[in-house]
Amino acid sequence: MQSIRKKLPSRNTMLFWGSVFGITGYRFYSKNECKKQMEMIKQKARELADQPMSPQDLPRKVIVIATNQPGEHSLYKTNDYWKKYILPVFTAGALDYELVEIENRSPVVEGEKNEAVGVMEGKVHEYVNNLISNQKRKKIEEFHPELKQQRIAAINNEPVQETAPEPESENWKSKESLVGVDIIAIGRNSFAETINGLSEGLEAPLDLKITKEITTTQNADSEVSDGSSKLELSTTETVQEPIDTEPKLDTESSPEDITDQTTNEITNETTEPKQPEEIVIEYEKYRDLSKDLPVPAVGYLPIYCLTGWRSIPLRMYRYINDIHNTTYYSEQALKIVYENKRKWIKSMDKKIGIEEEKLKGWEEKSAVFVISEDLEDNLVIYDTY
Repeated sequence: MQSIRKKLPSRNTMLFWGSVFGITGYRFYSKNECKKQMEMIKQKARELADQPMSPQDLPRKVIVIATNQPGEHSLYKTNDYWKKYILPVFTAGALDYELVEIENRSPVVEGEKNEAVGVMEGKVHEYVNNLISNQKRKKIEEFHPELKQQRIAAINNEPVQETAPEPESENWKSKESLVGVDIIAIGRNSFAETINGLSEGLEAPLDLKITKEITTTQNADSEVSDGSSKLELSTTETVQEPIDTEPKLDTESSPEDITDQTTNEITNETTEPKQPEEIVIEYEKYRDLSKDLPVPAVGYLPIYCLTGWRSIPLRMYRYINDIHNTTYYSEQALKIVYENKRKWIKSMDKKIGIEEEKLKGWEEKSAVFVISEDLEDNLVIYDTY
């Protein structure tokens, strides 16, 4: 018996290998259960995708806004969440999407702490505001195409055509601008900024201001050389989603520019400072034409992003056992696919996802909702909470 006992592993060795095999086995079990849960949710989404569509119907499309979560300086965790829990369900449900990645953080100021990075920075707010304003302008351009010509001419430095174009017929009008595209925000912070940007975009002035910076070249006699003026364009408004895809003027240096500069030096010509010129395209007076544009519904997808050293034990546990997250997040994505919508409730919907504010990345800050009364009465959201 003593010889047999000498060949047996020690107590500590048994505990070590028992723990290793136990944790590894549970990890494989959890991974298999997560796969089963995701397949079940995807099967439910496929049932909707397999339903026939009428010839006049268009596939549904949503805009998904992905930003760095509070406390995070990159979109790594958000993209991992999107690819792991949400994208498979959207794909199975044949839901078309446009993923918009926004680094929602301000530049780091030297000597100051930037701990609450990503909390109400305003980048999502600005994007949604521009998106709604551009949709309204595009709607107006369908009835007044001369405004579109003025905008393109101002951006590309081209003369405006004297002949006014005919308004677009009903058959050729943009269906997307008439139907509208819903907006899905990942996280409470993005959700609040989306609501605020939507509220501002619906009431913001529609007149478009384009600033042109003109560089004039003069000779020694202070005479402006008509043929050698160089024009550079820049817009004062950051347009996150342009209305059209016409090419813009390339302002980078070229061999021709270098030749012109050499010629100017030889002929004793000097370049004056840039003289900005502002062009205003008046959309506001046609605002009533965009009133029938539907307000897009807004969806909230929860994400509980753990950050900091103290969250490492919980993150390790979630790596081993991810059944809860897979079930919860995939079910929220399925509600988006099935269009589970409801009216905005003033008394409670500002608290959607308020549990996220308890996470370390928020640094005791909170999301602020600024919504107009008109939007509160007409807003529709996805019932994912």
